[in-house]
Amino acid sequence: QDYLDIQKFADNRQAYFQIESTDGSHTIDRFVPNEAQMENYLVNSPLFIHDKMPEEVELIKPIINGSKRKLDSLQQNLPLDLKTNLDVVRGAWYNLEFMSKKATKGSGLQKISEFLNIDLNSSMAIGDQGNDLSMFEKSGISVAMGNASKDIQNKADFVTKNNNEAGVGYAISKFVI
Repeated sequence: QDYLDIQKFADNRQAYFQIESTDGSHTIDRFVPNEAQMENYLVNSPLFIHDKMPEEVELIKPIINGSKRKLDSLQQNLPLDLKTNLDVVRGAWYNLEFMSKKATKGSGLQKISEFLNIDLNSSMAIGDQGNDLSMFEKSGISVAMGNASKDIQNKADFVTKNNNEAGVGYAISKFVI
């Protein structure tokens, strides 16, 4: 049902929508924007174009890809049912990700801390995109990469160096080692 709801939303807004799955990315759209091509290249995912989405496709990450302007507009005009049922975040400027509220990075951090018997206050989350904010809310220390947007940086406890300057290593040496 989530797939159908997101596909309908994308269709109504003339937005490109694809599903990332275990075997690649799947779409029923014929025009694949540059942003989707970039996403598939970066995650090393072949793209399969279908007339109708096969039922056996394992829905791992539904994504709408497009320009920053287009996605800003889509995100501001999400239907209430999508906002209520799903966690809708930006994984990058060029994508809008739709996830179960139980499958956020924050819930993942909480589960792994419970499994390892580590207090969440003793954890550190490092991120640079909107999909990292749920981790920031759960972790003891939240660290934004230097290349993150100002909005993401403003929600972190600390801003480290950018990814080209070993920002993750810098944050680990500052707070962990």
